[in-house]
Amino acid sequence: MNHSESHDSSHDVLRSGNSDVGYDRGEAMSVAARLAGETVSGRSNEDFDPAKSYGQTRAAFEAEFEQRYVSWLLVRHSGNISAAAREARMDRKHLHDLAKKHGLRGRGATGRR
Repeated sequence: MNHSESHDSSHDVLRSGNSDVGYDRGEAMSVAARLAGETVSGRSNEDFDPAKSYGQTRAAFEAEFEQRYVSWLLVRHSGNISAAAREARMDRKHLHDLAKKHGLRGRGATGRR
């Protein structure tokens, strides 16, 4: 800290010049405690199965992400694979294959074919 900065430890505020940059320690701890029980997706860590390996767990989460992402893209583009692929910056054939893999294309699927 240089001579123009001071620290007020009771409020966890760093004063630099005329502005205060800081946070409330209690609020930060509360946020950290809430996040400790959640993954980035907002799902509970209880979704993990201790009987499954890292690879199996990762594959399941990736498959779920893939299905949700492809579905979201297709809804955004009213089932238009070409437009959805352009937005996702992926090959149209690859997106079509993913949609088919997850039952979002073909017999029984909704949207354009």
